[in-house]
Amino acid sequence: MKKILFLIFLFCVSGMKLYAQEHSNAIALEYQVSFPSGNLKDYIAKTSWRGIGFEYRQNVTEKLFWGVEVGWNVFYEKREDATYTDGTISITGTQFRYESAVPMMVNVGMDFKSFNIAKPYASLGIGALYNRTRMDVGVYTLDKEAWHFLLKPELGVIISPTEGTGIIFNVNYEAGFNNSSSKAINYFGLNLGFVLNEL
Repeated sequence: MKKILFLIFLFCVSGMKLYAQEHSNAIALEYQVSFPSGNLKDYIAKTSWRGIGFEYRQNVTEKLFWGVEVGWNVFYEKREDATYTDGTISITGTQFRYESAVPMMVNVGMDFKSFNIAKPYASLGIGALYNRTRMDVGVYTLDKEAWHFLLKPELGVIISPTEGTGIIFNVNYEAGFNNSSSKAINYFGLNLGFVLNEL
């Protein structure tokens, strides 16, 4: 999985560098805090403090931009004397539940009017969400992997106190749709990161 993510990253960055010679662009590295909702919250209710995201952004016009993004969020919860049912199988005991979510998407968005050093924006990400679900109960381990179609609306602001660098803050909702092999994976994100502008 790590090799696949690295190859996607290299492809996106190398391919966009040629286009970037005539357009302003930026990269952002974010720390992500995630709050599960829906089916994911039923499985793991606790907030995830383990998340990271990388985004490459390209301005097409003064206001419109597009880019690519990849992230990694890990959810974890320990449940005492809990029962988990999967199909016709039920397991009861102390459970260690894990959920790893890796969103990969293309973003399109719009910058709004700047206020001094702050530039608010809105975007929509469309792509795929890879998730791995694992549960350890005693000597037993349940392990599943699945891919989901992903939509990610986002609102944020970039604050640039100095030319070429800035801080990004955003909130989003990552909606990984259900499919034949897995239920929907949905969670809210609260993210803070560092931005390099005009590369």
